[in-house]
Amino acid sequence: MSVLKGKIVTLVKKLILAASVMSLTACASTQSPGFRIDPRASVNGGANFQNDLFECEKFAFEALPQGSGRNGAVQRAATNAGAGAALGAVTAAIFGGDVSNSAGIGALFGGTSGAIAGQQQVEAERRNIVGRCLSGRGYSVISGY
Repeated sequence: MSVLKGKIVTLVKKLILAASVMSLTACASTQSPGFRIDPRASVNGGANFQNDLFECEKFAFEALPQGSGRNGAVQRAATNAGAGAALGAVTAAIFGGDVSNSAGIGALFGGTSGAIAGQQQVEAERRNIVGRCLSGRGYSVISGY
């Protein structure tokens, strides 16, 4: 029975590690996909689109500068770290693993996922600002929000 518990604990640790790697990969790919417009329905056929896009992106970064949303990200990281630590400790207690080690791994994963979620929210808000800015300048934005 203890061999089975050891295998389950090892499996849980591998799953936590895999989820952490996937979360970090998601963090690296949160850049805006780019905005597409319908030139026929846009001002001047979209002739000045790249210039306006640059100005709107600049405006979005001024409205939400680097590090903005930090309080929300920190709060999410702390909440998720606590939940991850509890889950890791409970899993270890049930299956006979090292409670403090599993709690630490859970806290690391939870904190990382919370911080990533906070940053993704800021990026989504910036994309919305850019889309509204472009629409306000007369562009028919069809994707990129």
